[in-house]
Amino acid sequence: MVKFFCVATLVFVFQQVSCAQRISDSLGFRSPVDIPMLLSGNFGEFRSNHFHTGIDIKTNGKTGFPVYAIADGWVRRVRTQPFGYGKVLYLDHFTGHTSVYAHLSSYNDSITNFLHLAQKVLKRNEVDISPNKHRIPVLKGDLIGFTGNTGSSGGPHLHFEVRTSDTEKPLNPLLLGFKVRDDVLPSINGVLVEHFTDSVRGKVNSTKRYYAKGSAAKRTIGSVVELSDSCGISVHALDYLTGSGNSCGVYKINLLIDEKLHYSIQLDSLDFSVGRYINAHKNYEVFKKEKSSFHRCFRMPNNKLEIYNSELNGLVSFKDNKTHTVVIKVWDAAMNLSVLTFKAKVTQSKKASLSSAHSFVRFDEANSIEHEGCSFKIPPFRLTNDELISIEKVKSPSYSSRNSFYKIGDELIPLQNSCILSIKLDSLGDLDSTKLFVSRYNPENGRYYPKGGEYKDGWVRTRVKEFGIYTINYDDNEPIVKLKGEAKSIRGNGMIYISITDDNSGIASYNLLVNGEFIPLYYNYKSALLEGKLEKELLLEDVLKYHIEVSDGRGNTMITEGAF
Repeated sequence: MVKFFCVATLVFVFQQVSCAQRISDSLGFRSPVDIPMLLSGNFGEFRSNHFHTGIDIKTNGKTGFPVYAIADGWVRRVRTQPFGYGKVLYLDHFTGHTSVYAHLSSYNDSITNFLHLAQKVLKRNEVDISPNKHRIPVLKGDLIGFTGNTGSSGGPHLHFEVRTSDTEKPLNPLLLGFKVRDDVLPSINGVLVEHFTDSVRGKVNSTKRYYAKGSAAKRTIGSVVELSDSCGISVHALDYLTGSGNSCGVYKINLLIDEKLHYSIQLDSLDFSVGRYINAHKNYEVFKKEKSSFHRCFRMPNNKLEIYNSELNGLVSFKDNKTHTVVIKVWDAAMNLSVLTFKAKVTQSKKASLSSAHSFVRFDEANSIEHEGCSFKIPPFRLTNDELISIEKVKSPSYSSRNSFYKIGDELIPLQNSCILSIKLDSLGDLDSTKLFVSRYNPENGRYYPKGGEYKDGWVRTRVKEFGIYTINYDDNEPIVKLKGEAKSIRGNGMIYISITDDNSGIASYNLLVNGEFIPLYYNYKSALLEGKLEKELLLEDVLKYHIEVSDGRGNTMITEGAF
């Protein structure tokens, strides 16, 4: 009873007291690694369509460092997938927290045995399984796995998160007592003013950038910043940590105008369900072009993030011609503070200018944009604000292309969720309709990205989450499959590698049977290899007959058989 009371009290305190007040020492978490906690990424920094929800711990460009449980608890979830977090482990703790360890190369023996058993029973390689509570207990400091580079990792490291167990909302680990040295002030590099039209809600009419100068602690802008009667201010701010040259995200931003708080952002926790709304928070166009992290200090019409501490929308709408003092304060999680101060004045008025070639799309209404041979249906709240959207038939990038290409909208405009794209097939002829699918074409690298789809009544329909150039592709070719290595080496260490490639609709499924026994595999898409290990008992058999079956996104299947 006493233990339950203490835990409940601790959870209550954690919920009631700001993370910035450092109540974290009472949690008693240990580091997930024994190597120094040097970070290549931190909580809240910008990623393509989401905030980073943990910290990335450097592993000196190598894999295989031991990973430890940060506190007593039990295994909540084990998942293995070729993309995303790769091999990932979730632990629940008695404090009401869940710790997450991603991009692992492998797990400890007990977790590995549980995973392989589940894969064999389910006859699936990619699994997401949750053991019964307390089936696999762990103690603080127990070895649970090894660092790796699996999933969508850009290099060897440990992605580490702490979440609330009940809501699964990720918390800022740098506020929970993990010893990461940070004596470096945030860097405020400048501001961007976005001018809005007065008759199109939130439609950006023009932007202007201003660069900051001076010391990191106190910076200024040399000229008066020009405002309009409807505009918003974005700030480019980054953080750096001691001993690491990587740029990271900031923790807190306050915008003050004439000494009055106008807007406030604080990254204590995040919510996966609205994570894509980062595209409403950041200046999406600049991020796509430059990867620059401009935080909007105002809210676009369709923004569901809960990182704002002000009820104000942050828009600047002065009706006078006075000069105002603007102060932007930026903190990192160690509460190092940098300040930017500048003068601003309304100097212009912005009016809407609509193009007849575009459709005026309201963000909170259902919209359908039609073009001969192409249809794009946008459900409500897919856009961050009202936009002008068009469909344009564009020239095929290749003479061999049999179908039309359509440019839908502007790729610099974000979509918050999926829309329905339909493209009319020029001619079915003797084609197999089940082999048709929609692809997004990237003119910068000449690559196609399959988006799936189904054929019906002369049209191929699918769901997409981004604007761009789309066309219909056809795939009736099997994947290419090849067993790597000599029989002697496979029998020697039990490791088996299979090369698989499919440059059209992509790899969809894969299986390996040896002497009829299902062998768990991991798909390393970066090296285009399936990786597995044969158990010692199996290696004792005189002849090992293998059956490899790989299918692509259109159901084309290659079967390879042999013996070693």
